[in-house]
Amino acid sequence: VSPEKALLNGFLKQSANEDRMLPQSHREVEGINLGGGVYSHPKWLNLDTRDGIQSGENQFHFDFSKKRPLPAANGSVKYVYSSHCFEHLDDPTIEYLLKESHRVLEDGGTLVLKLPDFEKARESYLAKDYGFFVRKWGIEKLEHNWLTHGVQPNLTNYLLMIFCSYAEMGAGSLYKEERSGVYYGPPKIAKATVDSKLKELSIKAFSDFLNAQVPTEAHFRGHQNAMSLEDMITRINEVGFTAIAGFRQSYSHTSFDAIDRALGPGELAKMQDISMYLIARKAS
Repeated sequence: VSPEKALLNGFLKQSANEDRMLPQSHREVEGINLGGGVYSHPKWLNLDTRDGIQSGENQFHFDFSKKRPLPAANGSVKYVYSSHCFEHLDDPTIEYLLKESHRVLEDGGTLVLKLPDFEKARESYLAKDYGFFVRKWGIEKLEHNWLTHGVQPNLTNYLLMIFCSYAEMGAGSLYKEERSGVYYGPPKIAKATVDSKLKELSIKAFSDFLNAQVPTEAHFRGHQNAMSLEDMITRINEVGFTAIAGFRQSYSHTSFDAIDRALGPGELAKMQDISMYLIARKAS
């Protein structure tokens, strides 16, 4: 048995419901969805770290780290897709996941990344455009928690929540209705400082600045990494991919057609108006 096959078999045995959760045959898996939440498709392997989410037939609890390989053989899948996942990861983990994505993709295989459009968030904040922030991110459900801890639900803190958020130890999950009274939200920074740094720094540098303001005893449950479309293109090129196209709030390019069909109806279009898209290929 090859090392890659042994890795996949060992990974699958972690689940007590292996037969039910595994796609019809792992040899038929054509894509891996990184951080897919409730996504389910018989020909996709969905890897996610979130507890308490039922994701149909093919979600496995998978802790993303810079030391855990993806459970697939070299050159074994056509697609790797990730939607609103990479912003939850630190830089070493992102770099490792991109290298692993390159490894598991077949020659000519496709990588598609979808992340929050942080450039649009900055533009909208500076223009005082509330439309980008309200009723699109699920932040409203946290406003009571914020007020309890002296954090106002205003445009500044909405912006900060998209760039950087954290939970105090013991806080409930954003994805569950029940939450404890401990704080879950953005770093507590004065508006004047936010405005100055946002104008002065790049998207990535602003993200790093915010993360440096998070209390050392806190643990992350939300966003901890922000980047521009240009940043992502640089990152994927560094691990051997070739960027094909990048779009903000759209994916109107024929290169997306095949993976759009493979993912299933509506998946690629979710959160389109707050997202940026990047498609790349592994050299043939």
